[in-house]
Parts: sequence; structure tokens; C-alpha cells
Amino acid sequence: MNKIQYYILLLSVSALWASEMILMKNIPSTVSPFAVLTMTYGIGALLLGTAFFKRLRKGIHKRELIDAAFLSVMSIGYNTLIILAMRFMDSASGSVIISFTLAVIPLMLLVMGRKVTKSNLAGMAVILMGILLAGFSSISSMDIKGPAIMLLVCVIRAFYLIKMNDFAKESDVAVLSVLIDVMVAVISFVIWFVLQPRTFFAVEYSKEMLSSVFMDGYLICGYAAFMNLIAQKYASPATCSVIYSFQIIFGVILAAVIPGILGDSVPITLPKAGGCLLIVGGTLCSELDLFSLGRKEKDA
Repeated sequence: MNKIQYYILLLSVSALWASEMILMKNIPSTVSPFAVLTMTYGIGALLLGTAFFKRLRKGIHKRELIDAAFLSVMSIGYNTLIILAMRFMDSASGSVIISFTLAVIPLMLLVMGRKVTKSNLAGMAVILMGILLAGFSSISSMDIKGPAIMLLVCVIRAFYLIKMNDFAKESDVAVLSVLIDVMVAVISFVIWFVLQPRTFFAVEYSKEMLSSVFMDGYLICGYAAFMNLIAQKYASPATCSVIYSFQIIFGVILAAVIPGILGDSVPITLPKAGGCLLIVGGTLCSELDLFSLGRKEKDA
């Protein structure tokens, strides 16, 4: 797979992740986060399991089970926190704050002794300025609970994405994606049953809620989960984090144009537009490796 191909995959994943913030806003606060994870990841597991049944029949290695279990626990942790955080903020603000994951990833990579170029760091700094510009006005006026929970999400999610990148290079991504979905669904159901024994019979269903659950299950837990793992197999963690920065751009656009049935519209303001431009500039700075280009020209 070449760069253009995995860039396209990562961009499609970023767009779908942005839509997830809008979908989560349609889940009533009375519904347990573990109920949401059981249903959405259950749908994803059913779809991916059906698609890759032949690969699963060939056998599952112990390493894949361990990797999937590790990622599943982290996935349950940060997704539960996202669902809780979205009860205190609008979808556009959620996309803005979760983008701070991109500032955490390079720091974690440095601490872990991984390779991060000067251009990656400079690009991330510009992206971070764009995120702050795009989200400052809305974040400053909201309940502090939402941003506080979402910042914790960023830390967990950053480590999750780095480890996912490692595991994707060592495992069959089809098998790994199915195992993650199955494990998240099963573990979430067990927790849900302990907290609320009536489980599915305790949920008040509505058209908006069901459409959001099925769309999340099909698009996020099914398509995006698998495509992200494919791209991770070939891309570095730094490259992935840079492309993920487009999530905020997609989030701002979708929150402004999404039909009312899927959530409240959030208009695009001048600061948000400026922030999006900075994110694009930071992405180009990081991926074009400008510092290396300048050095090569000098040497020539």
C-alpha cells in the first residue's frame, strides 16, 4: 500500500470519527454507556465476523487474543468517557477537544524513545494552535466537566493508537478487528448486566437513538475500525496522528450542515475556519518534512 492509499483510508476514518460525536449526542443520558458499547460493537462484530469468517476459521493465535484484549479494555475505557463527556458539550466542541490527542501522541512517542522528526513536532505545534483557535470560544463557555473528561480521553486514546499501530504491524488486521469488536461487546454486556440486569429491556428506544446506534455500529465499529487497522499496518504513529487532525475539520463541517434529525447544527465561525486552515498548514508542514527539505537544498 502506498502513501496516497493509506492517507485516503485515514482521512475516511477521521471523517467517520467526527460523525461519531454527532451520533453520540442522540443517545439519551438515561442509557448506560455500556449499553451503547454493547450494541454498537455488537453490530460491528457481526458485520466484520461475517465478512472475515474464513480467516477466523483458519485459527486465532494467542498473540492476537492478548493484543485484542489489551486494546479492548482501553477502548471500553475511553469510549465510556466519550459518551459521558458528550452529555456536557456539543458535537463540534467534542471534536475539538478530542483532537488534543494529537498533541499527546508525539510526547508519548518521545517518552517511549520512538522516532519523531522536527517537522512532525513543528507541524503538531501548528495543528495545536489551530485546535485552540477553532475551539476556544465554545470551550470557554461550557460546563468544565465535559472538557475535563475529554482530556482524560485524549491521554488514554493516544496510548491506544500507538499500541494499535504496533499490533497492526504484527497481526492479521481482519482477525484483530473482529476480536476487538467481540471483546468490547462481551465485556461491556457483562458490566451492563451487573449494573442493570434488565439490560435491553431497560432501554427506552426511539428512532433517533436506534438510527444513531446502527450507524455508529456499521460505520465506526465496522468500517472505520477495520480500515484504520489496515492503514496503521503501513503508516507510522506520527503520520497517523497528523492525518487524524482532519477530524476536527470534518467535525466542524458536519456539525454545521448535519440535518436536524441527527443532531443540533453548530454554525461555522471565523475562528473555527481559521483554526481549520492552521490544521491543514500544520499537516503539510509535518508530512512534507520541511526541515529535511531545507537541509537537502543546503547540502546540494
